[in-house]
Amino acid sequence: MSNADPRTDEPQAPTTDSESSPESGAEESAAQSSRAPEESSTESATIVPLRGDDNFTGKRDKDVEEHIHKQKKKFQLRYQGLLHPGLVPTSLVQSGERSPMKILPPPTFRWPLMWLAIRNVIRFLSLLRRNKRRDRFDVFLNRIGRLDDGKLLARQRARAEAIRDFCADRGGIWIKGAQLIAARRDLISEVTSDALDNLHDRAPGFPPELARAQIEKALGKPVEEVFVEFNPHPLAAATIGQIHTAQLRYKKTKVVIKVRRPDIEKVFKREMGLVKWLADFCTKRGLLKQLRPDELYQELEHMIVDELDYRIEAHSGKLLRKVLADHRVYAPKIFMEYSTADVLVMEYVPGVLMSDFLRLRNAEPERVKDWCEENNVKTKKLAGRFYDSFQRQLFEDNLFHADMHPGNVMLLRNSRFALIDFGSVGMTDKSFLEKYTYYLSLLIDHEYSKAFDLWLHMMGETPPFDKPKVIRDMARLQQFFDYRASVKAIPYREKSSSATLGKMLQVLGRYKIPPAHEFTKLNRTIFAAESTVEQLLPTQSVAMLMQDYWDGRQKRLGTDLLLQDQADLNTTTLRRATSILEKLDDNLFYYLDRIRAISKEATSRERSIGQAVLAIVFRAFGLILLFGVLAFLHDLCVDVQHSEWASRGLLGTVVRTFANAEYFDYFVWGALFVALIFMRRKIKGLQDLA
Repeated sequence: MSNADPRTDEPQAPTTDSESSPESGAEESAAQSSRAPEESSTESATIVPLRGDDNFTGKRDKDVEEHIHKQKKKFQLRYQGLLHPGLVPTSLVQSGERSPMKILPPPTFRWPLMWLAIRNVIRFLSLLRRNKRRDRFDVFLNRIGRLDDGKLLARQRARAEAIRDFCADRGGIWIKGAQLIAARRDLISEVTSDALDNLHDRAPGFPPELARAQIEKALGKPVEEVFVEFNPHPLAAATIGQIHTAQLRYKKTKVVIKVRRPDIEKVFKREMGLVKWLADFCTKRGLLKQLRPDELYQELEHMIVDELDYRIEAHSGKLLRKVLADHRVYAPKIFMEYSTADVLVMEYVPGVLMSDFLRLRNAEPERVKDWCEENNVKTKKLAGRFYDSFQRQLFEDNLFHADMHPGNVMLLRNSRFALIDFGSVGMTDKSFLEKYTYYLSLLIDHEYSKAFDLWLHMMGETPPFDKPKVIRDMARLQQFFDYRASVKAIPYREKSSSATLGKMLQVLGRYKIPPAHEFTKLNRTIFAAESTVEQLLPTQSVAMLMQDYWDGRQKRLGTDLLLQDQADLNTTTLRRATSILEKLDDNLFYYLDRIRAISKEATSRERSIGQAVLAIVFRAFGLILLFGVLAFLHDLCVDVQHSEWASRGLLGTVVRTFANAEYFDYFVWGALFVALIFMRRKIKGLQDLA
């Protein structure tokens, strides 16, 4: 391992590894073997991981001198398994500038009243629906010139913030659920989605003595036996737990300790029971079909279970640390020997939170500019590396940090960054990922009709709709965004992949097509990551970022061929043959999927027709019964008023009501008329299927 200081390029004295565990040494050697040289050796402050020197022996003296010279210009991402000291930046935010954490005693939880919880759900759904109607009306006023763009956006943001505050005030499971709904831009507006997506889990801290007791209970020993220093004041707090800083006794390493709140598992278990009841109720009665409440509940349950058990987060962090090492992105080391279900101990990363960086860049730009120059941080290079790592996690590693908002990104020296908080790490179904990657390749080749035909097939089971029309609408929209992506004057927000996906989801919403569960999960990750890129560099070209990633992807996929010592002719022939086979495989894969889709559509069409007919019949029958009951009550009131109730009785009144021919005609015609009004969408669906 090289001991060169990345800031001075001078060798440092060797240090002993007595404090490093065998696990950290194994990770370090694995990281060294996978690293490759970076951009240019002229930048002495650039992180270039070392490559092994197995093939170095037979070089000439001149090559030896050149190699040694380049080695002095390089340094590593890690040092003894931890963050390299040369990457630690100077502080941007002083400790006194932060507002102190509010400490509150844990509330006394009780079983929530069923009617109160249902009332909150109804209020939330009605708030969404009312805001959607008002947004449509304001858009209409904007189109006829009665409302300018600034006022329209201000009104939409005010309503979106009201929904966000509603969820934030209730905390806990409401925040988690709102973050899931934020990815459903087929149901809510883009402004509301952005507001809910920025709803981060923040909560007051709980008393330090409770945190200390939790740590000692989890570790089975006093805090002083494990940590030489322990800060009782929490660094941050959320609904599930809070964070303290400390220093390990035998390793002398500064760490952060995540401590779970006492009895929080019981609280979430009660709330999830209510959510399950509501999801089952809506699913059995066909309510909120477009929301897919059963899949929403499963995703929410998976999220809560993973975040409540810190052992899962520790394992996810360890896996992601290995993946990110290939991206030259840092992830803190997890100390597995001190991590349990209630406590998680990981390395403290002394960087600058990107959220603080963005906040101060708007408030004190000169101060941030000086900090960037001092630490060799270039926002354009940082945004490119962030975007590249995010794409590689999704489409190459299939193991991704699902919550890459600025609060989970630490800025380091030399335009490097670290990812923290591994409570939300995801992976995608392999077959879905293959289809989605093929869909992106079709978009790059401008085969829009084929791409969106595959895209709609990926949505799974859908209600009947005019497929050719939907494909045409999406193809026109994609062409519009592809052209805008190359215009430098347009802000990143208006031409990013998340903006395109948001518009596509709105098209699905117009046709009542619910997106698949895997697609929604992927969208959440994309929206969070691209929002971070947009805040970091609002003028960045999305086309350039995409092109850089795909160029790098092709190089990485072709590395094995390039390393082989073959003749140029053989290499070219092999590549052409591989390309032809891949093209044949892609088309075969596409047409097989189309055959399955056509078969599924035929079955779905027959089922939808039957459901629509039955719905109309049952609605008409139900209305006839309703009118009959109303007529019976009317006759009953008349009999009581004229004192005929005693002589006729209840049975006589019922017979008189339904034997009246005038009533019967009114029943039938009134029921059919109202049924046709209420079922106009079902009738339209039948016409589309014809």
